[in-house]
Amino acid sequence: ELMVRREEQPWQSRATLFLDNRRLAHRGSGAASSLEHAVSIAASIGVHLIQRGFNVRLVTAVGEDAATPWHEHGAVVSETRPLLEALAVLGEATSHHLDVRWLQDVGNAGLLIGVLGALGEHDRAAFSRMRQAGAGALAVALDVDSWGRGRRPGPDAMTWLASYGWKAVSAGPQDPLPTVWQELGRLGGRRDRGAVLGAPLGSTSSLGRGTP
Repeated sequence: ELMVRREEQPWQSRATLFLDNRRLAHRGSGAASSLEHAVSIAASIGVHLIQRGFNVRLVTAVGEDAATPWHEHGAVVSETRPLLEALAVLGEATSHHLDVRWLQDVGNAGLLIGVLGALGEHDRAAFSRMRQAGAGALAVALDVDSWGRGRRPGPDAMTWLASYGWKAVSAGPQDPLPTVWQELGRLGGRRDRGAVLGAPLGSTSSLGRGTP
């Protein structure tokens, strides 16, 4: 009987880190803006995941960053450098809509973690597609109203995120990231908490970003 032998492929956890850097989604300016806070959170989460053995890629409102593909095995420092360098030069995206063409890469499904600003009704379809493509979806939704006047990820947005299967928590400028992370882990359940949380999450703020 003819048989085909297939070598077992080594298992590797993967995570997509999505950062919404749209201008309309954030408030404030310069180093005190909600976007700068979002970048700092994304950097901390990315480093944390890599240290726990995850392959991590960065995706923003304009799609996947070609400079930060799935990191290769090796020293943690070399793995985190491309991600941190990309975040250090990240600017605002002027588009009102999210580019989700990266979702066509169905072979790279894994955990999805979003760092979000203000959300609108026009974002529903994109976030629904993101959730369907990933093995799980967690999000830190910034309370951008704390940085200035405008829309915020209020009850309506948080409700429809939950209805699509996202586990999301709201965070303001004074909320410690380890506390937010642990709350997100409790929402995510045992599977996500055991795979992602680990030790308390620290803060990565020295990215060398300039003030716009």
